[in-house]
Amino acid sequence: MFSKKQEEGLGTGQVETFIGPGSKFQGTIDATGTLRIDGSYEGEINTQGNLIVGENGTITADIHANNVTLAGYLKGNICGSGTVEIKPKGKLYGNIDVKHVIIHEGAIFEGNCKMSEEEQKKEDEKHTKKAKAAKNS
Repeated sequence: MFSKKQEEGLGTGQVETFIGPGSKFQGTIDATGTLRIDGSYEGEINTQGNLIVGENGTITADIHANNVTLAGYLKGNICGSGTVEIKPKGKLYGNIDVKHVIIHEGAIFEGNCKMSEEEQKKEDEKHTKKAKAAKNS
């Protein structure tokens, strides 16, 4: 279904939901696994898995996902718990709130970026509390 180049460049696990080239979809997607869009989509995407937007993918939506790999066009905000990667032909017009961001040369990003390390802060607080408890005992 995918060319070898697509599989190597955009693969982030087994794709469970696919909107193919030439397809248009509008609405809300709630998924638990990896979602790949190579067609046109408008609405909202919520997945516990990953989102892959192929080079021909065009999305106007707010995204909530673990990781997002963008090689196409996205107008909307991304909130994730992992990484947003914008490939060389990717275009993102919106804000990003994730742990890690990778923007390749040639990619376009217009918006604000917030890199949250909330889990790291919680882990640091936990270690600090343990150290204080050990010191006081």
